[in-house]
Amino acid sequence: MPAECVRLQTALATRLGIHPHSEPFAVLNEVQRRATHLPGINAENALDLYKVIALFGINAGTEVFINWHRFDRIDRIALLDLSNHFSDIWYPGSDDIEIFDESFDWLVAVHHDGDVRVIPSLTSAI
Repeated sequence: MPAECVRLQTALATRLGIHPHSEPFAVLNEVQRRATHLPGINAENALDLYKVIALFGINAGTEVFINWHRFDRIDRIALLDLSNHFSDIWYPGSDDIEIFDESFDWLVAVHHDGDVRVIPSLTSAI
């Protein structure tokens, strides 16, 4: 596992208030447990990340990370590019992703069925 993936997983686990060296699946389970489902928003219908971020008053950086699986493959991308090309990047039916930035203050999770969940403040989730 690349060192950067380990660093990001450890930082996210710490912000979630769980052991920093938790297994990737444990971190993802904690994300799902704490994240709030967004009714009426489905990623299959041209997800507007800026709308989701604005809805919760999230102060997002210009670049975000996309966790593709279990912290073994994480990409960095401009938030604007991800928002503008979301339907070209995320594939329904197969991709479960988590989106967050270097602040680790917030997280948006998109499930393969299009379900969108958000943790608008990781510190208040603890």
